[in-house]
Amino acid sequence: MSLLLIGLSGSFGALSRFALSIWLIRFQGEHDFPLPILIINVSGSLILGLLHAHLGVVSEGIGLILSTGFLGAFTTFSTFSMESFNLIRHRKWKALSWYISLTIVGSILAYSFGYYIL
Repeated sequence: MSLLLIGLSGSFGALSRFALSIWLIRFQGEHDFPLPILIINVSGSLILGLLHAHLGVVSEGIGLILSTGFLGAFTTFSTFSMESFNLIRHRKWKALSWYISLTIVGSILAYSFGYYIL
């Protein structure tokens, strides 16, 4: 049963990521910077920090479904890698530096904020 629930919540996570990225692209304009994936990964880290801080409030099963299922499919390291590679391929070194730095540091800070602050 847990496997099915994780799969279903993963489906919702993937659909949410797709819908949010399409919505965010509308506001991005003609920039080379992959802002939608940055926002998705950082916000997913914030939500994961909140979940881990409050797992006493949420049952372990629900926490697993939300963290492994929904957030595992919502956030995306593979797309982060692809976007980074595209910036390298197009020699967008400044954008690449900002993207990698903001994604890694931003995700850690967002997780910490969700865990300790909220």
